[in-house]
Amino acid sequence: MDPYDKYDLEHEEMYSKTSIIEGEISAVMDFELLDRSFELISSPTRVFRTHDIHEFIIVGDVDSDTSQSVTGATYVGFVEITSGGLAVVGNSVLVNGEVIGEIVGFDRTHCPNHLNVVCSGERITGDGRGICCGDSVQIC
Repeated sequence: MDPYDKYDLEHEEMYSKTSIIEGEISAVMDFELLDRSFELISSPTRVFRTHDIHEFIIVGDVDSDTSQSVTGATYVGFVEITSGGLAVVGNSVLVNGEVIGEIVGFDRTHCPNHLNVVCSGERITGDGRGICCGDSVQIC
């Protein structure tokens, strides 16, 4: 249970500023699983530590305020964090300066190995976007 659930707080009100999280692509993915579902955790934030590696997935448009489960996965790739910080639902995810999606939640299916960072956006795979290993990633 989240200790903040009993308070009437919007996560947008809790953080007036956060640092930009930086990383680089460590693996590019090129497939979709339209029947794959994700259970989003209730917390709207996750700490991304330097050297953590997380998987980024696009699920299309989602109402993150009401959805705890989302279906359909377009895989972008894995990102190694080079400068950590606090990732918040609503943050934009950029690859080489281009916005590829907005974080709608986090799925812990593969923890402690890695976290699934679930984003809304145009459903194009990492390979389809022309993403390469070593490309820069920003979360802000």
